[in-house]
Amino acid sequence: GGLTPTARLVKMTRAFRVLRMLRVVRLLEKTGLWAQIAEQNAIFTESLAMLFNIAKSTISLMFFAHVAACLWYKIGTMSTTHGSWVEYYGYLDKTLTEKYVVSVHWSMTQFIGTMDIQARNVNERVYAVVVLLTCFVLAAAFVSSITTSMARLDFLNNHQHAQLTTLRRYLWSRGVSAKLSLRITRNAAHAVKEKVNDIEESSVFLLDLLSEPLRIELHYEVRSKGLQTHPLFFLYCLHAPMAMRQMCHKCVTRISLSKGDVLFTCGGRPDKPQMYFNVRGNLRYTQESLVEEFPAGAWAGEAFLWTTSWTYKGFLKAMTHCSVLCIDAEKFLDVMQLSFNGDRNLHPARYALFFVEQLNAASECELSDLDMEFGLNADMEEAYAQVMETRARTRSIIRGRRGGIVRAGDLGRKSGHQRSVRRP
Repeated sequence: GGLTPTARLVKMTRAFRVLRMLRVVRLLEKTGLWAQIAEQNAIFTESLAMLFNIAKSTISLMFFAHVAACLWYKIGTMSTTHGSWVEYYGYLDKTLTEKYVVSVHWSMTQFIGTMDIQARNVNERVYAVVVLLTCFVLAAAFVSSITTSMARLDFLNNHQHAQLTTLRRYLWSRGVSAKLSLRITRNAAHAVKEKVNDIEESSVFLLDLLSEPLRIELHYEVRSKGLQTHPLFFLYCLHAPMAMRQMCHKCVTRISLSKGDVLFTCGGRPDKPQMYFNVRGNLRYTQESLVEEFPAGAWAGEAFLWTTSWTYKGFLKAMTHCSVLCIDAEKFLDVMQLSFNGDRNLHPARYALFFVEQLNAASECELSDLDMEFGLNADMEEAYAQVMETRARTRSIIRGRRGGIVRAGDLGRKSGHQRSVRRP
């Protein structure tokens, strides 16, 4: 009761420090930080999602225990006339570390357990009752969250295990040899794992409920990344983004290939001509005696976009589980005619004329379904080189070292049968 106004002001200032910590919780709720972290691409599996939920709940409980401990000590120092736990247990002369540790210990025991420090006056007892009720609710919610996550994970694991068990029973009932059964079982387990990591859009029901503008933005962000390995589409993403959005939304689809699937065969022309981009996995292209790898980032069938008389020169086979982007040739031309509003020098018609000229000038042995390394016409190569030069300078400044400049003449002119993917 004999504190000076200055001392009271100092104590009030210390009390406000505790309230500042509550701004952290408000910031997390306002910005949705937890939700943003949970929705990042790094969290693919249910196991990681469960561990993330446990870590989030544990951090929240520790934060509450910290705040409760600070308030518990503050209340203990405010009651000097009627006695307090700080005075009764002799913590007035202890170090700050000892005071904080014993306060945190008291707050943690409100979840479960007991300790020798008890409330010594009415204010402390009322606060202890409030904290005890709050801890009871938080502990129940924490246990319930963990139980739900583990039950869901167990359900998914049991479902996959049941499928593999059914497969083993089928192979055993049909008298399949042990060696072949083992190969089939391993391949099936790998296919299930790949399917979990490669979710088809058609299997996500909530995507059908999105508005059209949101679906266009989603398709552009998801599909344009796989197309930008081609210099033409890389330029269009920069100079004609609206046309690229419409193209990714209306013309591009994604398919999955299992090991051994053949994407196309020699001599045929499909009823629905398409250009293919390998997003993930490995394929192998065979043309007569020439065998080439078709890694992620490579493309095939570009001639279908610009000509009407092209036929396959070889066949493409999946060597692993693959994801492939397909561009419908007919829809592509319609979208570009209606939606392209970029630089006239970058118009698809100009590139089409250039591509057909290069195609007609090439010999029969140089023709291929893969990248024939025609590059771009002069205007497009200049625009591409300027973009790459700007990016190189920017990266040089950011990394603190001199960056290399990509020359237009180097665009797609590497020797050898191994096709090189031009990454911007």
